[in-house]
Amino acid sequence: MLFQFIIIGVIVLTALIVGWWLYRRVHAPSVPEKTVAVESFVPFLRLTAEDLIKLANAAYMEQLDTLIKESDVANRMPVFYQNYQELNKKNREAYFQNLLDVLRKDKKEYIDNLLNNRSDISTQEILLLILMKSGVSNKAIAKVLFITPDTLKKRKSRLKSKMQKNEQGDLKQEE
Repeated sequence: MLFQFIIIGVIVLTALIVGWWLYRRVHAPSVPEKTVAVESFVPFLRLTAEDLIKLANAAYMEQLDTLIKESDVANRMPVFYQNYQELNKKNREAYFQNLLDVLRKDKKEYIDNLLNNRSDISTQEILLLILMKSGVSNKAIAKVLFITPDTLKKRKSRLKSKMQKNEQGDLKQEE
């Protein structure tokens, strides 16, 4: 008799759990899919000078890139990966331009001189020059520019040779 009560109790308890689970599944609020637009990232692109230090310590983009590479998203979802790359590129270009505008407040003459006299220098290279002259560490510069320290060394080397070629060309024109 006791055995029958235990069996009935287990059946009733199982029925209650399944009923509760079905009720939650049917009545759970559905979360609508949200589309991610470039405009939703615009508030993140407005930087102040104080944000540079925070950005130097943030590795969010590196972590996201690592996660995407580890999960092999490029092969499993090529359309998503291509859209991610395009969005990432657009955001970075806007980020670098915004960062240049922030730094222009302090280094207006220097930046304008580079933009006017050196048409072959990109926005990232101008940022690199400013950060180097400001005494920012290589690790912090690499994080701000979203590149690895090894890539930073190569870019610095190329930029120095480009600047030297331009200076030699300017001297020949003056003679």
